[in-house]
Amino acid sequence: MERIFISYKRADKDKVYPLVGRIEKELGVKCWVDLDGIESSVQFASKICTAIDNAEVVLFMHSSIHLDIDFENDWTVKEINFAQMKKKRIVFVNIDGSALSDWFALLFGTKQQVDGTDEEALQRLCNDMRKWLGLSSESKAVSAAGGKGIGFGLAQAFAAEG
Repeated sequence: MERIFISYKRADKDKVYPLVGRIEKELGVKCWVDLDGIESSVQFASKICTAIDNAEVVLFMHSSIHLDIDFENDWTVKEINFAQMKKKRIVFVNIDGSALSDWFALLFGTKQQVDGTDEEALQRLCNDMRKWLGLSSESKAVSAAGGKGIGFGLAQAFAAEG
């Protein structure tokens, strides 16, 4: 069970995956990341809900792509709304320096905001998550991912079912 859920737009994967890899390496835990994009699957919504239910921290990887999205149909918006309803700890990680739109600021402006381009801010986030998750202060290898870096998200879930 992954204790950190990563919500992101697939167009941002080149910025998000290195951050996820760093978090996993620093904390020694695997993050839940939808790597394969199986949104056409009937089970997709169920997998997302289960992953958010199991998570203690939800990292919302915000970027300029979120400035021009369909707020009623966007999966990342659905994920953040579900996480908020489930009273999860939500942190917005700004991966490209873009400001929150008024819509995001209205609904989520009081959530912790982290500059994902700033090394010190990322280190503070890792330190905070270590405390929130009750982890030791030592970095560990990610044993659950078999030393492969980012977690396998839906790919693992479907392989286990298959």
